[in-house]
Amino acid sequence: MKIAMNKRLLVTPIIAMPIGICALLMSLTGCGTMGVRLKTPTYTDALLEKASKGSAKAQFELGVCYSCGTGIPQSYAEAVNWYQKAAEQGYGMAQNNLGTYYYYGYGVTHDYKQAIKWYQKSADQGYAYAQCGVGDCYYNGKGVQQNYAEAVKWYRKAAEQGNAEAQCELGECYYDGKGVPKDYTSGVIWFRKSAEQGYAPAQFVIGLCYYYGKNVTKDHEEALKWLRKSAAQGNAKAQEFLKKL
Repeated sequence: MKIAMNKRLLVTPIIAMPIGICALLMSLTGCGTMGVRLKTPTYTDALLEKASKGSAKAQFELGVCYSCGTGIPQSYAEAVNWYQKAAEQGYGMAQNNLGTYYYYGYGVTHDYKQAIKWYQKSADQGYAYAQCGVGDCYYNGKGVQQNYAEAVKWYRKAAEQGNAEAQCELGECYYDGKGVPKDYTSGVIWFRKSAEQGYAPAQFVIGLCYYYGKNVTKDHEEALKWLRKSAAQGNAKAQEFLKKL
């Protein structure tokens, strides 16, 4: 039952993520303010100067600006170039982003082995997004031998830090009995944690749980609440389910 979207929050290229997520990334790194492209060429020139002098933080931020096309022409290849420089200096967020770009093949040749290499380096520093990425690699057998137990280990690390995607993935593992003994109650707990953070795939699943009474008391009103939340975010499965009611 693999329903979650493989989407690294705050790092996926803009064409593959909601504008709001890219806006959040820019606000966190100083490359923009809540989606409004306020940064000027003067700002990016100053950032380039710092990055060229070896500042890992500036290299990472410049990569973000290239990724989102903020104050500078969008270029995934240039984003990768600067993420690589920062990643090689041990900058965890850059390692995570670089892993994501290799995983999806943006700006670089698609390479799962490189993806898991950089995800692992970032994950070992405690970055939840990267831990979820390592989990995905093990779950799907991308760049490593498929190992559900190892996937669960990394999903749990990220989930316990509050990563909504990892919480949903962990819920699925419990629901399907992959890497852990099948445990519907634990599955619902993790789905709910994820749904309450606004993660659309988890909202869809928890809605189904209430609709059919799967390990929760059947409650159509509660089901519709979660299904509508998911559908409002563009979840096609939730939208389709609601149309059939």
